[in-house]
Amino acid sequence: MQITYDKFSINLESDRGKREIIEFLREKKFEFTSKDEKRILLRLRSQTRRMGLKSYSELLSSLKTDPKLFESVLQWLEKGRAIHEEDKTFIPLIRRKKTLKDFSTAPSTAKKKKRKPLVVLPPEFESSLNTPTDEKNLTLIYDLLSSRDINYQAYKQNHFLRRLHARMKRVNKNTYKGYYNLLLNSSTEFKLLMDNFSINVTRFFRDHELFMVLGKEIFPRIIDRKNTFRVWSAGCAIGPEPYSIAILLDELRSRTTFLKPYILATDINQGLLQQAIKGIYSDKSLEELDNSKITKYFSPISDSDLYQLSSRIRNMVTFKQHDLRTSPPGRDFDIILCRNVLIYFSRPQSEIFFKQFYSALKPDGYLVLGRCEVLPQSIKHKFEIIDTRNRIYKKKPI
Repeated sequence: MQITYDKFSINLESDRGKREIIEFLREKKFEFTSKDEKRILLRLRSQTRRMGLKSYSELLSSLKTDPKLFESVLQWLEKGRAIHEEDKTFIPLIRRKKTLKDFSTAPSTAKKKKRKPLVVLPPEFESSLNTPTDEKNLTLIYDLLSSRDINYQAYKQNHFLRRLHARMKRVNKNTYKGYYNLLLNSSTEFKLLMDNFSINVTRFFRDHELFMVLGKEIFPRIIDRKNTFRVWSAGCAIGPEPYSIAILLDELRSRTTFLKPYILATDINQGLLQQAIKGIYSDKSLEELDNSKITKYFSPISDSDLYQLSSRIRNMVTFKQHDLRTSPPGRDFDIILCRNVLIYFSRPQSEIFFKQFYSALKPDGYLVLGRCEVLPQSIKHKFEIIDTRNRIYKKKPI
């Protein structure tokens, strides 16, 4: 079954959500003037179309519940921002049409003001650390990473710098040269920097609609194949995604019989994997679960707001350290989930990932992405779109 949505257009003048989303951005300290509001809304309209949403209100709801999506939207808005001397403005999205007056050969009587060229602003970093002034010394860190076979160019520059600055703030270094010297002499800090590039914002049944589609439409099709159910959760962080899959399958097994599933969960960060194996989570990680599931699958830890997942569900998942930039950790998967991970990597690197996912899937396997991620044109023809909104694709037979 292919799920599609009708074409739509957002009326900038009548959509009631436009004021709410503008106020939301102001609350989040995203600075802009009232003159910039229309350009911001134009960019947000483009974002809603990319996500398959139908209004600013739907986008606002997604921004409030998904920190990673909010971060990516801020980056999207920053791409349109430019600075001219002390005045912050947004670059116009549509060039003004030229008129006959623009082609006049008569000399202009108006005095032309000398202006500095527009410069694209750097992204707003998560820390309060100001951008180091010794920018030329950033190459020292790049060279150090290269010498240790770390491909920093695989990440988007904004993501790389944001994570780098977060570590610099943590160790009270405000110059690249100072932090370079620390990396050079501390293997511990180098490891902490590498761990900082992994993504760990996650919770159980994140994007609840997706898991409803998986449980009602996708998983029953795979179960009907009468083979071992093979799942790969790539970039699993502390484990809520693969454990959510295990809970779904456990509920399905109570209604039908199928072979024991194999759920592989991978992440580059060994520390996060150790947390995942323990299966201990705060109540915030469980906020999208109803009370019946919490009671059935979790045990509260006394004198804390922590819960431990039942050993029966924990034993259904195999955790393994894996770098996505290397060969896949297995083959013949029925479904691969890699959600909200690829947005942090460069486009060339992401295309390599998609080719690897394609080769690791069974001929009729499924690929699930995050809502702000799409298949590149270079490989799109190899997949069938199953659900546009939830980014579910099916591998086409060769």
